[in-house]
This record gives sequence, structure tokens and C-alpha cells, in this order.
Amino acid sequence: MKKNKIVGLTLNGSLKRAGVSFYSKNGQTIMRVARSRQPKRCSREQFIVRERMRHAVALWRPLKWAGDPLFDSYGRFLSLMRRVPAVFLTKEQHASGVTLLLPGMPVSDGVLPVVEQRLGEVEGTAALLVEPTSLEPRSGDRLLLYTVRQRIHLGTPRVEIARREVDAMEWVAVGEQVALVDEAFADPMAGWALVHVRGPKCSSQGVVTRCTYYQQFTTEEALLNAAESYGGLTSPDGRGGRPQDAL
Repeated sequence: MKKNKIVGLTLNGSLKRAGVSFYSKNGQTIMRVARSRQPKRCSREQFIVRERMRHAVALWRPLKWAGDPLFDSYGRFLSLMRRVPAVFLTKEQHASGVTLLLPGMPVSDGVLPVVEQRLGEVEGTAALLVEPTSLEPRSGDRLLLYTVRQRIHLGTPRVEIARREVDAMEWVAVGEQVALVDEAFADPMAGWALVHVRGPKCSSQGVVTRCTYYQQFTTEEALLNAAESYGGLTSPDGRGGRPQDAL
């Protein structure tokens, strides 16, 4: 008895994969692009989550340029970014590389005690004040100072990050505290974070800053404008629509 040899792919019904639909008709296999008639869902809550993620991804780049990131993983940084204010940027702003300096933005994550620090003054000069009981370095330890600046170039705001090692001779005793004293700490478009590093370990630090530039991107108007640039929010009944339809 002769057996028929089957060559190729035989499909009964349809198969959808990666946006392509395969189906058989009159003995032939036909391929076409699969298009869903269902509107893309993007509720207010979903949009906020996506905006947080987009901005965090963009901030990771300048953080890497400053040096090897002090995080166990990229995912850990993204997770910690959920704790800082959400900012809303339009599709065009994201495409142009807009990034914003945020208070509390994480620059490190580790098991050493958090270095308690704040901005202040020493005899009329701006300073970064540190609580010494939260910083007890041993021989061989390093102190890394992150400087985060909000630059605006040709109307596009971008964050620049640099870090350097702090020398022991830079410290000034101020009562029961110690400080790094420099007029640069008065810059209203910059922020800082001092990180304690001991071998592979480090302290978990976020940026302290006086910068309020980011606040204009946290408003209801900013959220609605950003959502509109992505096609609007999903209305409560599941239909797509303009942002105000979902409020």
C-alpha cells in the first residue's frame, strides 16, 4: 500500500502569531496581517504606570554614563522609581529624549545604612549636611557623590548625571554634623546623593534637591495632554476616546 508523503504545513482553521493570520482555503494556505477590531485599552491607571516606566527607562541611560550603576539589576532600579513622583510627557517629548530631575530619584541600592543627608548652609555658604551617626566609614571604604543636573538645551529638558569620589579632606565639622561646603549646592536646578561604598556593598540613596522644574509635568493638564498624544484614555465603558471622556 502506497503512503502519501505530506510536505510542508497543513493548517485547518486559522493560526494567529505575531500579528499574522494563516488559514487554508480551497486547498491553499493563505497569509494575511491579523488586525484586531478591539480598541487598545489604556485606562488612567494604566497610562500612569506606562509613563512611570517610560521615564524610568530614559533616566537609566544617564545613570549608566555616570559609572557602573549601584543596583543588583536594571529591574530593581525600575522598581524603586515607582516611589518618586510620576511625570507625564507627550509622545513627542519622550521621542526627543526629555528627562526630569526628581526628588528622591534612586542612584544606589544596597545593604549598608542609609546616609542621612540634607541641603543647608554653613556660615552663609550652601552645603550638603550629613548626620555622622549614619556614616561610619572604615579603611578602604569609598564615598561617591552623585550630582544630577537639570539641563535645558534648545527647549528640551534633559538630566545629566556625574559622580566622583569624595576625599576625606573635603569634610567640614559643623556642630554634631559634617558637611561638604560649596556654593554649588545652592543650584536650584541640581540635586545630590552621597553613597557609602564598601567593597561590593553600598547604601541605598536618593537625590536631595531644591529643583521644582519637574512639577509642571505632574499636573492634571500635563496628564491629559500626554494621554492625548498617545490616542487618549479608554473611557469607562471600554471604548476609546479623548482623555476628558474617561474622567
